[in-house]
Amino acid sequence: MERHGLKLLPRSPSSFTPCLDGRYLLLGPEAELNRSEIGKFSKKDAEAYPRYEEQLEKFCKLMDFVIDSPPPELRQLYHASMVDRMKDKVDKSVFWSKLLGIVMQQGQKDMVNFFDLLLSPASKILNNWFEGDVLKATLATDAVIGTMAGVNTPGSGYVLLHHIMGETGGQRGVWAYVEGGMGSVSSAISKAALEAGVQIVTNAEVSQVMVDENTGKVQGVSLGLISKCMCTV
Repeated sequence: MERHGLKLLPRSPSSFTPCLDGRYLLLGPEAELNRSEIGKFSKKDAEAYPRYEEQLEKFCKLMDFVIDSPPPELRQLYHASMVDRMKDKVDKSVFWSKLLGIVMQQGQKDMVNFFDLLLSPASKILNNWFEGDVLKATLATDAVIGTMAGVNTPGSGYVLLHHIMGETGGQRGVWAYVEGGMGSVSSAISKAALEAGVQIVTNAEVSQVMVDENTGKVQGVSLGLISKCMCTV
């Protein structure tokens, strides 16, 4: 994508929180800066913050496997051959065995904390970790941005995790801006696709989505404005 013009500008510092008394909290990718800044408000929070980040990093690794793996849906393979049915069972067994192995590596205490994070309000999670309102308010923005929820909404704790699961330039949890605006992403994708020999069709209505009856996977689509055209996914 970079070869086709995509340029990401990492956000540094990542946040700036001004206070009415003239103080401020500045957070970024540098651990020492964060420790110093948080320490202005609470030494206890400055010590806890690296452990907080470490735990979320562990939970991200667990989620990486779940998100990157094909979902083991329960499908009715009436028309599948015996070989296909056996392969389907093996695939599901591999998924659940790997997931179980990852869960066992986390340990009981961490798994309790993991499910607590997924199901609890962000306010509960942050209150358990920190005492300073300025830090909690700053971190809470990641629990509500892009949602119609508040910090006291059950499940908003997961949004805290969600917003650090991604990567920019190989760095976890780093947000970035796209030089030229978000249209630059579409432009880079289209250039890469054209180079690979893809035909891009716009303003064409999809008349049918073709799904493999045995696997449940999408095989392609029919475009209403182009007779007998199938675009493989």
